[in-house]
Amino acid sequence: MGVAETKAVMEAYTGGGGSLFDVIDESAVYHDVGSGDDRVGHEQIAAMFKEFYQERLVGEATLVSSVVGEDAFSCEYRMTGRHVGEFAGKPGTGEEFTADFAVFYQVTDGKIMAARVYFPSEQVVGA
Repeated sequence: MGVAETKAVMEAYTGGGGSLFDVIDESAVYHDVGSGDDRVGHEQIAAMFKEFYQERLVGEATLVSSVVGEDAFSCEYRMTGRHVGEFAGKPGTGEEFTADFAVFYQVTDGKIMAARVYFPSEQVVGA
């Protein structure tokens, strides 16, 4: 894939139009580098998004910056929200937080095949 095709995948993924799963391959693997957890396929990845953005941390991630290559892209996000459920071994506190995190995506044939998520949990639950 060329840079233009990879950029189109990134824009579809981060742009909020349509379903994220239009550009995530059915066999994609999302790897949380901090915990070592893997989520594989649409069902597990959808459950991860729900847990992360609605059950553990209620909030919204905003794209801060991105870099696009021929078969990969990376995004820096800023998430603001509230810690409402168990996260990183700590029960929900109800406290508001802001956390900056990065994700590196691998793209093949117009689909995201893998993502490596670097999320600093200490920005939510403290060190």
